[in-house]
Amino acid sequence: MEWRPDAAFGAEVEYTDNLFMVEESPTSDTFLVGTVDVRLSGQSETRSVRLDGSARVQRLQRTKSANNEFYSAGLDYYEVFVHGNFGLRADYSEDSTRTTDLETIGIRPYFIFGKRRASTIQPRIEFDTNENNRLAFNGVYELVRYDLENFTDYTNYQLGFDWFHSVNDAVELDTQIIAQRYDSLDNLVDYDYGSLLEIADISASARWHYQIGAGLGYLIRKFDENYRTFLGRLRATYDSDYSQYYFSTESSLQPTASANLSRLSQVSLGYRHALTETSRISAEVRASRSILIDTTPSYNNDLLGFDLDYSANINERLSWAIRYSFIGNRTSLDNRNRISNSVFLTLTLGFTE
Repeated sequence: MEWRPDAAFGAEVEYTDNLFMVEESPTSDTFLVGTVDVRLSGQSETRSVRLDGSARVQRLQRTKSANNEFYSAGLDYYEVFVHGNFGLRADYSEDSTRTTDLETIGIRPYFIFGKRRASTIQPRIEFDTNENNRLAFNGVYELVRYDLENFTDYTNYQLGFDWFHSVNDAVELDTQIIAQRYDSLDNLVDYDYGSLLEIADISASARWHYQIGAGLGYLIRKFDENYRTFLGRLRATYDSDYSQYYFSTESSLQPTASANLSRLSQVSLGYRHALTETSRISAEVRASRSILIDTTPSYNNDLLGFDLDYSANINERLSWAIRYSFIGNRTSLDNRNRISNSVFLTLTLGFTE
């Protein structure tokens, strides 16, 4: 059995200029961000192992001593059986900012049995019952620890079930059931959440592709009012010979990690184009409004964003990318306008035997 090692190293530098408007008075700040990513992996015909790590340091220029630091590491194991495969993802992250210190431990096992048609729906555990029906399962375990007196540790459990039904070669339906339990150490924000979502994955032609989803849910909170939730989603994609255009919109009422309710409406319009065999360009415009509806006081957050990316392969091992990002943000909670302009420069080195 031949074993093929693989490795990649990436570095990214970000420069961001922020402008805050507080009661018509401008206040600005800039910061530099450095990120280093490492991936070491190996694979054979039936087995794959990958170790990845990331370190990110944010330096505020106005407050020289205030650094925000983010570290993460993960291990993926994947093995192929006769009728499917098994995988396990374990990850750890540690965040340290001026206001919060936390660490997160996550475990995500998955199984896949049988072959899955090429669609945008990604199940984790899959059983191939017959040529038109499949069952899938997925699970998440997360432990989050805070190093602050006014925050509490919590554990997040999630289990999902999917029934996939192929109507024909162009249409696949996904009936998705999700159950979630959130346990906090002080038992003040515990909740149980369940949802039912129906997704239609439609290949209308060789160029047009649609995904339509609608769902309902119910949130049970230990010390507060229960809520019914909803989600509606539409995504349309058009592929030409060298380009892709996409439009997506979503409206939802979903619980946050602190068991509050957030009403979200968002829309995005994007474009990707292959300039040559080794270079690509993409652009996206997005807008959203989120409303936290069960806090005192309730408040909304409006966002307008624009991204422009260019990436290219210098040779077989080296690639680079540059990205510009604009974000305009306004929240009614503190009556502030925030404008952020960022430039990201990324260099990636990879080598495979």
